[in-house]
Amino acid sequence: MKKVILVATVFLSALSISCSSDDDAGGQDPIIAKWFSFSEADIVDGVVGTAVEDSACEKRGSLEFKADGTYVSTPYIEDNGECIIDGITNGTWENSGNGKYRFKFGTSDNEASVEFKDNTLIITSSESVDTYSK
Repeated sequence: MKKVILVATVFLSALSISCSSDDDAGGQDPIIAKWFSFSEADIVDGVVGTAVEDSACEKRGSLEFKADGTYVSTPYIEDNGECIIDGITNGTWENSGNGKYRFKFGTSDNEASVEFKDNTLIITSSESVDTYSK
């Protein structure tokens, strides 16, 4: 009887361990969402500077990654005391694996490291570390 209980326990444990967060999201890439700008830190000569939190206006800016492999970037800036959209960029994205993503728009083709922490998206390129939240 103890062996049956042990085998059942091991089997059920293996089932619960094999489930990943990707399964919970229906196999959807975790980048697929609308992310809002939060902060930026410049990288100079390979050294990451201090992160500067975005202004209330800049936090209206977003990156929306869609399941079809496209994205829309909508940044906001303050201009003469008014919060306005600073151009909209449409592009494509692809998960390259190992925490790397490729982002393309126009003639630009960039690969960046991407990290997910709770409801936070951190994109690290050669020039900056940009943080977004849901």
